[in-house]
Amino acid sequence: MDKAEYTMEGGVGMKLDVFRDKVTISTFGIFSQKLKMTKTIPYNSIASIEFRVSGSIFSGYMKFKLHGDGRNPTIWDTADEENLYNFSGQNELAEEIKNYIEKQVVASQKH
Repeated sequence: MDKAEYTMEGGVGMKLDVFRDKVTISTFGIFSQKLKMTKTIPYNSIASIEFRVSGSIFSGYMKFKLHGDGRNPTIWDTADEENLYNFSGQNELAEEIKNYIEKQVVASQKH
């Protein structure tokens, strides 16, 4: 199995693993609506990343918009968004991860 370049445990029952060729978002635990699920997103599928830092009221998130996904969910739809990773605090790490993913997305489009 590949070793993750980054791993971040975020919102209740969420984990983000960042590999050289993909991102995985895992949900687990009794507080997760999806219970156990892992979504794998290859970099060449990512069209853009919507990013919000964590603040005192709202958690932060990374929402991956995929090529060919015509949906445009609002912030209020985030609880059920399968391409969304929530986090609290850890803004510096989250921004570092977002920047890494964006570089990998650009590199994947050159091949």
